Amino acid sequence: MKTEKIITWAIIGAAAYIFFGEKLIQFSAKFKVGTPRLRIKTLRPTGVDVELVLPVINNSNTPIQIDDLDVQIYYSNEQIASTKLNRPVSIKAGDTTPIYLNLFIPYAGLSVSVVNLIQTGQFETNVLADGTITSAGVTIPFTQTITLI
Repeated sequence: MKTEKIITWAIIGAAAYIFFGEKLIQFSAKFKVGTPRLRIKTLRPTGVDVELVLPVINNSNTPIQIDDLDVQIYYSNEQIASTKLNRPVSIKAGDTTPIYLNLFIPYAGLSVSVVNLIQTGQFETNVLADGTITSAGVTIPFTQTITLI
């Protein structure tokens, strides 16, 4: 009797994994984050206000809603800022919609990078946007390079 229950639950679990795993693969293949852009908005005494523009691409036949979006920005392998979506965003079917996120980059967070620039004489021309995007309970990680120059 116990063995039958275990086998039954194993079959149900395997079927659910196959069904939902396939749906996740289909969803993530049609849904992605394009190349982000950074735009300097304001220089402050303590840091820089920046607008991060993330183009979200929906190649499916149905509209989707972005429920959550978390992004960390890295420069020279150091996290210099992070931001989060503050309201849901709808993406039309077969469309690309830019999501605008504000973030603040403190000068203090760049201190190690500035020391490295002085020591090596080399300026890092890319920053990395690393994060997750969630729609309908499905979370998809993304990593994109943003070219500064």
